[in-house]
Amino acid sequence: MVTSGRLALYIIAVCCYGRRVRDALVATGRVLREACWLAAERLRWRGDPSDIPAHAASITPGWLTRILQPYFPGCRVRSLEQIAADAGTTDRARLAVTYDDLGSGDPPPASLFVKLAPADFKTRLLVNLMRLGATEVAFYRQVAAWLPVDTPRVFYAHSQGRAQRFILVLEDLSARAVRFTTVAQALTLDDARVVMQALARLHAHLWDSPRFNGDLAWLKSRDHNPNERVERCLCALAMRPGIRRFPDLVPRELQAATGRIAAARARLENAWAHGPLTVIHGDAHVGNLYFSSGTAGFLDWQVVQRGQGMRDVAYFVINSVPTELRRAHQRDLIALYLSTLAEHGVSGPDPETAWQQYRLHALYTWIATVVTAAAATLQVEPIVRAGLARSSHAVMDLDSLGALDEVLRLPSVG
Repeated sequence: MVTSGRLALYIIAVCCYGRRVRDALVATGRVLREACWLAAERLRWRGDPSDIPAHAASITPGWLTRILQPYFPGCRVRSLEQIAADAGTTDRARLAVTYDDLGSGDPPPASLFVKLAPADFKTRLLVNLMRLGATEVAFYRQVAAWLPVDTPRVFYAHSQGRAQRFILVLEDLSARAVRFTTVAQALTLDDARVVMQALARLHAHLWDSPRFNGDLAWLKSRDHNPNERVERCLCALAMRPGIRRFPDLVPRELQAATGRIAAARARLENAWAHGPLTVIHGDAHVGNLYFSSGTAGFLDWQVVQRGQGMRDVAYFVINSVPTELRRAHQRDLIALYLSTLAEHGVSGPDPETAWQQYRLHALYTWIATVVTAAAATLQVEPIVRAGLARSSHAVMDLDSLGALDEVLRLPSVG
């Protein structure tokens, strides 16, 4: 509770500078509310286990048997062994599974991948504020099965209670012939092209869909974002600390512009939200992808939402493609994305509009990498350094600050 109280005071201090008082008050209330619910859950958990295990080590053979039997009738789990584990915005583990009975149909998996609410209190508080776990659970329950891109098979996805405890039981992709990489590694042009085509297929499927007014109305958008003020405050809070961690990676001109960027956040959000909109991944860097059989699959759908398709394009290209390769081929990659949209029956933005959206979404990409840099528990340092360096170069190369000035010269619409 001391940590959450300090976070609340920091939010007030940062956001009250200028005209952000309402944002600060709303964000502070949310922080304190989420912290209280988390504290209450931890006290209750000691004597009242829920249906959702708190840790991978809490998963029992009996619990997993109940989860798997709808898919593999008659199977019965004997034991579990944790093969590997790590932590970020979720606690993650690979589990080896042995069985007393394989059941009567297809054999059940010999290993599984599980994602749970993070044990670290500060990380859990951030995850709950942004509803990251609940969003990914909703994605796997309601959206994943009918998207035209590869995602891990889900066996169980559930979130519970005001404290948003959650668990995802997914296929272990290591059992498939898939290839993983990270932002810190050099991506090839061929891989980048494969991702452009996969993003276009994803976006074309629900481009300007009427379902956004129906069963998919829960997806976050500019017009439906309960966390809008919290996000603005957290970004304002994180910008300078993120830059202070890695000042060598952010040009002085960009460092000097942080206040202007933060103050213009609402205007930027309006520009980023110009339709038509589609379902976007929202965090499409290469570390959240995998490659298999000439295509790309997508992981970690915690920020799936409605938005411009070019946000995913810019976020991927700028974060994941080495800077010199991006400079040489970014227009060709955008053209490939647009032509693949057309192949799937979508009339996307014209090339000039797409380019202007790309320039503006470079700012979103940079903001996201700075926030990640400030929150030291979200990514390891080599990945943070690579993403921050690439996005800083892109903002300067693309004159994204000039694009921001163009937005600010337009009449304000709210």
